[in-house]
Amino acid sequence: MGVREVVWPEMEAGLEILRHTMHAHHAQRSEVDALVARLRESLAIGGMPETAYPMPPPEGLGPAEKQTQAR
Repeated sequence: MGVREVVWPEMEAGLEILRHTMHAHHAQRSEVDALVARLRESLAIGGMPETAYPMPPPEGLGPAEKQTQAR
């Protein structure tokens, strides 16, 4: 089909919200740019597997996991 790149508007909007939020909390620009680039690559079609950036399950973390995350 000749498609080289697909833009996913919702993902891009979310990444920009993340970028603005991190800047508002005084994160280093280089760290923010690196994080957004990694996330964009991992979320792209054919990108890295979802397990590269594990997320908590939809029901949230259990008590043991919350203690581990807090440390």
